Amino acid sequence: MVGRCDVVSVHVALTDATRGLCDGAFFGAMREGAVFINTSRGEVVDEAALRRAVLERGIRCGLDVQAMQPAGKAAEWASPLADLPGVYATHHVGASTEQAQMAVADEVVRIVGALKDDGSLVNLVNEPVGTTG
Repeated sequence: MVGRCDVVSVHVALTDATRGLCDGAFFGAMREGAVFINTSRGEVVDEAALRRAVLERGIRCGLDVQAMQPAGKAAEWASPLADLPGVYATHHVGASTEQAQMAVADEVVRIVGALKDDGSLVNLVNEPVGTTG
């Protein structure tokens, strides 16, 4: 399916099933010169395979995350992938836009409103045992 796309954008959680999801076969199936966007987690991508795809197939990419990015606010960091032509990398700031912050605020208001209106806990993923009514 990715062979039919001009742009492939990945937005998945990092799980055992998604680790390395975008591998050599994935990038080999993409159209030459297509664009790859990753805003999920770096470990979803086999970065060596992506590097080969950039060099050999002209894949262009935008990366808001990479597998070995530093966890702290200030750190020395270099990426052989980010240095390639056609690769644009940011340091996990995809949500740091006014539009994204407003969307977060709107969602908080919606979630609090649902709790107030009918007691529902929207998007709850870790309900403690014995707390349901």
